[in-house]
Amino acid sequence: MCKNNFRPPLPLSLKRKRKQRIIIRSVVCFLLLASFIFIIIMWGNKLFPITFDYRKGYTGLRILFYVLFLCVPFLVTGIPLKLIDKSWSGTITSITVVEKLATTDNPKYIYPFPKQDLILTIQNDQGKEIKHTVLSLSERNHRNVTDNIGKIHYHTHEFCVGDRVHKYYGYKHLFVSYQKTHKTKYCISCGSKNNLTEIKCWYCSSELILQDHQEEL
Repeated sequence: MCKNNFRPPLPLSLKRKRKQRIIIRSVVCFLLLASFIFIIIMWGNKLFPITFDYRKGYTGLRILFYVLFLCVPFLVTGIPLKLIDKSWSGTITSITVVEKLATTDNPKYIYPFPKQDLILTIQNDQGKEIKHTVLSLSERNHRNVTDNIGKIHYHTHEFCVGDRVHKYYGYKHLFVSYQKTHKTKYCISCGSKNNLTEIKCWYCSSELILQDHQEEL
């Protein structure tokens, strides 16, 4: 059984990967922002051809366009939101499957198809309730609706109320500390499911965090 109040340490390779991601995002954001500022200085009047007329307030409209234009690098790279992310731990309080109809422009799917989300309701250690979607499946992922429904409920059994979950700074996916021994574990880098005995993720080759009871196997 796992230690409920213990957050497993993040492997050194994942720390390095997180640092590399942050540096790359920051550099890309800086370069994009510098490029956009240069574009505004050189061709701003052509991109936003609004006559300067203080009586009609066109100057304020031009400035608004400039501000929105300069927000694009931050939206693309996720900076600074990625920098103020933080780690937290919590406990699963409920597990739900939300079903809804989705549409697509793909000619193979003319009619609406069912889409299902597996959502964990988590209460973190500060008492805040968090809803986290761990899996989304639709008819496009499987051959038929029956297989789709069976697949989503199969994944539902991978989680139990009372399991501890840990969110690590710089990573979107959660690490689950199960109350009982499981045969699988999830990669926090890409979210793929792996066998408990695996050391690296089969999909992205990232190092996997060890379950507390894994060493006992």
